[in-house]
Amino acid sequence: MASPPDTLIGHDELLARMARDLAAGRLHHGWLLNGPEGIGKFKAALHLAAWLLSVPDQSTASLFADEASNRLPDPRQLDPDHPEVRLALTQTHPDLLIIKPSEDEKNKSGQIKTDQIRELNSFFAHSAGRGGWRVAIIDSLDLVNRNGQNAMLKILEEPPKQALLLVLNNRSGAVLPTIRSRCTQAVMQPLRQTETIQVLERLWPSGDDAYIRTLAGLSGGSPGQAVQLAEAEAAPLFEASCHLLCDPATRPEDFWAIAEKWGPAGNKGRAVRAAALFLFDRLITTASVNAASVETTLQQEDDFSALGFIRPTLDALRQRHQAETLARLHQEFCADLRRTERLFLDFSPVFAKFLCKLHSQTQPE
Repeated sequence: MASPPDTLIGHDELLARMARDLAAGRLHHGWLLNGPEGIGKFKAALHLAAWLLSVPDQSTASLFADEASNRLPDPRQLDPDHPEVRLALTQTHPDLLIIKPSEDEKNKSGQIKTDQIRELNSFFAHSAGRGGWRVAIIDSLDLVNRNGQNAMLKILEEPPKQALLLVLNNRSGAVLPTIRSRCTQAVMQPLRQTETIQVLERLWPSGDDAYIRTLAGLSGGSPGQAVQLAEAEAAPLFEASCHLLCDPATRPEDFWAIAEKWGPAGNKGRAVRAAALFLFDRLITTASVNAASVETTLQQEDDFSALGFIRPTLDALRQRHQAETLARLHQEFCADLRRTERLFLDFSPVFAKFLCKLHSQTQPE
């Protein structure tokens, strides 16, 4: 049975942790939500904001923690009829600030500007418009430069009462130590296969079940990535490519033909090329791990390996190449693809040569 639309799918550990901290009167003012892109960090942050903005007054929580805990709504299930929840989920709540890259044509960099970060100071300087908490969400820290991160420090060092800053982060290496040390860390994991399927079924209630399961298996627990693969129409291309790699009779011209479908020129093909990088990165990484194993069968098969067209492809790659060869081919492919994007070169010949190398035999039969 489908879950209600106001139920957050996955990330139960984060919800429970925040609820415990709030009930105990020790909810930290700054949270760094780390995790891969596309797993629902913004959805979770917005859900938490809606929940926190709807809780009753917690001013006595430190003295009467048990009573406060009993009054807390369940963070896993929001009340869609609650006015604070409704305003927060529609991103119109006066006590909610969401900072994302400006869609202004002047913002060609796609970054969050330092002036946007400085809005935090005025937002948190004023009393809550509806008398409760104030919540700000930064989506995401990867798009904030060093000056912008330094501008966050005043709020993190001198937080006002009943204020919460949720900072989303895709790459942990981009975080300044001063930011990291002043935030509570939360590592958000990719969703489970069943959870990813739930999210996709909610997005596409009339979608084909088999196709949804394929996208869930390919996406690695990232519904956002699954949507991008669907929009790029990459799943059928990837399956066809895998069948070509498995077939010993495949000719070089077959790889050149399918490479042209993977490599449309210009911005139109950017999503398709990004899908190629994501999918073949997963394929070759998994094949390298399997090739390094002394076992003759795949161990601890994951959702990706369990797909019907992936398993024989992994077996074929392992029989043709040693782990070191696969790792080298993978490194060369990633470097070549990024170079073609940077220099606006034709991707098709690069990809065709890569597929031909994967199909060739490099270790003794």
